Amino acid sequence: MAESAVSASHQHTNRLASESSPYLLQHQHNPVDWYPWGPEAFEVARKHDKPIFLSVGYSTCYWCHVMERQSFENPSIAKEMNERFVNIKVDREERPDVDQLYMTAVQVLTRHGGWPMSVWLTPDLRPFYGGTYFPPEDAHGRAGFVTVLRALEDAYKNRKGDVDKTATQLVGILRQLAEPAPPDRPISIDKHFIGALVERSTSDYEPTYGGFGSAPKFPRETLLELLLTYLAEPTPAHDHQSQIANRKSKIRKMLLHTLDALAAGGIRDHLGGGFHRYSTDAKWLVPHFEIMLYDNAMLAWCYVEAYRQTEDLRYAQVARGVFDFILREMTSPQGAFYTALDAEVDGQEGLNYLWTAEEIERVLGAEDAKVFNRVYGVDRGPNFADPHHGSGVPDKNILYLATPMESQAMNDRLAGMRQKLYDARKLRKQPLLDTKVLTSWNALMIRALAYGGQIFQEARYLDAAARGAQFLLKHHRTPDGGLYRTSRQPSTSASPNGAAKYNGFLDDYAFLIQALLALHDAGATGQWKDEADALFDVMNRKFGDDGHGAFYFSDESATDLIVRQKYAGDSPLPSGNAIAVMGRWPWAGRTSRGRPSASSRARCSRTARV
Repeated sequence: MAESAVSASHQHTNRLASESSPYLLQHQHNPVDWYPWGPEAFEVARKHDKPIFLSVGYSTCYWCHVMERQSFENPSIAKEMNERFVNIKVDREERPDVDQLYMTAVQVLTRHGGWPMSVWLTPDLRPFYGGTYFPPEDAHGRAGFVTVLRALEDAYKNRKGDVDKTATQLVGILRQLAEPAPPDRPISIDKHFIGALVERSTSDYEPTYGGFGSAPKFPRETLLELLLTYLAEPTPAHDHQSQIANRKSKIRKMLLHTLDALAAGGIRDHLGGGFHRYSTDAKWLVPHFEIMLYDNAMLAWCYVEAYRQTEDLRYAQVARGVFDFILREMTSPQGAFYTALDAEVDGQEGLNYLWTAEEIERVLGAEDAKVFNRVYGVDRGPNFADPHHGSGVPDKNILYLATPMESQAMNDRLAGMRQKLYDARKLRKQPLLDTKVLTSWNALMIRALAYGGQIFQEARYLDAAARGAQFLLKHHRTPDGGLYRTSRQPSTSASPNGAAKYNGFLDDYAFLIQALLALHDAGATGQWKDEADALFDVMNRKFGDDGHGAFYFSDESATDLIVRQKYAGDSPLPSGNAIAVMGRWPWAGRTSRGRPSASSRARCSRTARV
């Protein structure tokens, strides 16, 4: 009855209503005649010789929401789309292969990328034009979405030779990029090579506020891990006064400065414990408020390792904060980990996380509020102005550590205040929680929890890691022993949309193998190494390229892509090829505590860029 009532309240319902992805379901009532990626859409395009409009995004993407509100919910714009194109929606987190392939095409065409990604394809799936967000109407010298739609349909109908030429050229470029050329001479991985690599990787260190690069600033977790593993390798006794020792001292300062700045900044949710996706400014103050599972998994691992190396309890507290947040807010009843929390509430970015001094005083009382506001920067005045609404004048506060914590006693006192504010915040309308379960992202969190449980001697973290791994090994396995990419709910759920789906990608296999080995290293009960070894054999069969080496991103059964790609470098996620190689030689590339050595990490992940 309830479902019928909900359906009846919507004027439009399209094919996405039968999908499991929260992102696709967000678009199920658009007047656009959306198709999911698949043979039905491809056949319609071929049969009617209509070009394809491919729109790729994800559920917690702010600008994806904006383009939906402005264009895809607009009946007149939807009419233009439906008449001119076969329209396909893709969740980039469910189908990273589709996203990576066409994002490469967009970057070739425009020299930049991002989401929502908008790509126009011929009926045989070759891209001929692309971009990211398009405003609905022409403005400020930029063509609006409707203008682009009309121009591209006209080009396809009346200048098909030009379209075909562009598409052919793009596919040629994609094929070249899909098979990276081997080095022209052997590469020797020694201390000099690694030292030079570390120097290059840290050349954009920002000494004022920490981190690497300029605004917008991302945590760059794969770089942080490289630096941590590099510092963990012992310096030979005769080298203590050498260039290596001096370099390590410099790298250590960069690394700890960055970890301290991240922990103190507004990019960290000081009430909940997790980290937002990136900082829009150089100071780590104003975040883009999405919270992604993979960021928190990789940052938690880094803070555990920083604590192990320094014995500084502050790093342990940050890592524990992340773990407790994930277990509290992003873990399913069956032990799997959810994908993300949205950046917006009611169309306003960050609304759930912002405070005024008056709101804090109402919760804490005047005396405690005075102390809290001094520590977390509220007494310095509002620091956040909504970039999309309002007057542009700051009127609310992002919490951040304005001054270093004075003592553990002060932190203990503030803990009670943080809890009161957190409880009050939970009474607000909450951002959307994307409840997809992605194999690779879950594996990153399993690895981090296993390492945290090992280093902190914390059984509940190790148990959570084991439970997450058991979920994947039970619910995300294919009949031939491989892996599925995603599920929305456990496969035992009564929901018709809950079953695991899509063949896993290289990252799913490689990251889970690494996570299973982390459980083995941590001493968790179970046959984790045997599971990892068996999974490696499946991965090698499905993704390996015996003729040229390395692993493809999609498996041997992939038939819906015009190019089967290989990726060697890190993105925000670690290189799947790098982690796969670590899984092949797990003991040669790991230290006594189960971490990859710096030479192994460099060999596997960074040499691809050299």
